[in-house]
Amino acid sequence: MVPKIKPIILALYKMPRCYPIALLFIFALTPCAVAGEVPVQEKKTRPYYEYPGNYRDQVNKLKESFKRQFGYELIGLEKTWTPQEIAIMHAAFSRLPTSFYRLQGLKGIYRRDYFRGSGPDTEAKDIPAATWPKFRTVYRNSLKSHVVEIDKDALRIEFYDPLFDETKEDLTNIIQHEMGHIFDMANGFLSFQKEWLALSRFRIINIPALDAQPGNDFLFQMISDPEKKNYAPVSTRHISTYSRENSQEDFANSVSAYINYPYFRYSHPKRFAFLNKNVFHGKEYFPPDKSAGSYREKVIADLREALQKNNWEGVVRIALETGRSQSPEIELAITEALRKATSKELSPGEYLKAAHASCYIHEPGALQFRRDLTLKRKVSVPDVLRISRCFRMGTKVFEEKLSKWPMAKLLFFKEGKRDTIQFIDPALLTAHSRGFSTTYAWKIMLADAPGKTVRQGKSPAQGSVTGVVKISLAEKGGQISALPEGKKLILQLTAERARPEPFKIFKSSLARIQFVIYPWFNYQGPSPPEILLSYPDQTRR
Repeated sequence: MVPKIKPIILALYKMPRCYPIALLFIFALTPCAVAGEVPVQEKKTRPYYEYPGNYRDQVNKLKESFKRQFGYELIGLEKTWTPQEIAIMHAAFSRLPTSFYRLQGLKGIYRRDYFRGSGPDTEAKDIPAATWPKFRTVYRNSLKSHVVEIDKDALRIEFYDPLFDETKEDLTNIIQHEMGHIFDMANGFLSFQKEWLALSRFRIINIPALDAQPGNDFLFQMISDPEKKNYAPVSTRHISTYSRENSQEDFANSVSAYINYPYFRYSHPKRFAFLNKNVFHGKEYFPPDKSAGSYREKVIADLREALQKNNWEGVVRIALETGRSQSPEIELAITEALRKATSKELSPGEYLKAAHASCYIHEPGALQFRRDLTLKRKVSVPDVLRISRCFRMGTKVFEEKLSKWPMAKLLFFKEGKRDTIQFIDPALLTAHSRGFSTTYAWKIMLADAPGKTVRQGKSPAQGSVTGVVKISLAEKGGQISALPEGKKLILQLTAERARPEPFKIFKSSLARIQFVIYPWFNYQGPSPPEILLSYPDQTRR
């Protein structure tokens, strides 16, 4: 690039967007026209774009139409709503049942540029949307109850620039997911009610403060069951453990699944029945298949029909839908069906579709299936990696990114006398699908003397591969020495991924927490959970 031109080009990126061709700006330095205005010039080399009609009036009419139909005002803050964005919102809201319209307390839906947290330096440029109010989960000793305390913020949704860079399917899914959160909060947090917690198998873990005293209040968290495979299905943009973060995400993902995923009623019948009764009031989006038996039978029947009709787009869609949640037996059956179907002569495009379908499956045989297709020269590696899902499941993304992710939601607690940790391993399923074994290396040190290790060990990932891991902290050989009580301790945790052929090993970033063990503290919450809600304008009883 010519040095004298470069500063001008860089400056153009800071200008408001306008339609004339960039070269016109660079060489003629013509000012940018505001929509609806045509600057007076003695000589025009090219016509300026003139918006047909009054842009502002059109936007206002679209916003008024949205409010009349759904009951919510579209409010622009740093960003104003565009006609295209309003059309997207209208389409997404039109799919929602009427029980989501005119919810009490939701006055407006906001358009901002980026998410801003509690301080000026907490802007995040990859978050597409967020809901308010926030809340805290606290055990109040004066009430002898676990309480959800809702902040004073008004009920609202904010949508940010990254939302509108998503695909149409994911964009709609996100909007409906956020409305799932809003419906949940507006109706007294269905996600904290006994029925939802029982069917989703979330439970309470109490967390003492570092300076706790008997009779003090303390925080608590909801944790998922590591052995339960089927939490709410997730969108293609989310990692498989997203619904396990807490019961609110599980609920909102279930709302999206009810609207958009045809297998939801079969893969999660209890969630489907709850939402049908309490949220959607009988409204359904996919007609039930009266001939269907179990979830597995439904998927296999659909897959067989798609293969018989040579409908490879349908095959890909079936694999995508089953890959939203964990069903190892179904994944094995799909992999075997793909292997059998590709044993006969197909077109290059059909072989590529088969490879594409396998990229939604975490069962390790799916990766071997793709490798076999490449070895037989039925597909090429570059062609497979051009498929976004296959690229995200590929070697480069795993080795350079996923394998380095730290463990999330790390907690220490006691189960009886056993020192226990539980956490989410966001890359465990991908590691499993790529043939890697995972071992967790942990170390406990005194906070006042971080060089002094009081217990350490290595624990292989065992049992169901769900992405949630629970480990009993015994030392090597199973010997258990008592951890110091009443002292601040530091727990460090990493995941080591290893594969023998070809040999590779990767180590995650460090996860770290501080905690104190008190002999009088009970880490286990009530089962079933008993949770009260506390609103800012409520007087505690």
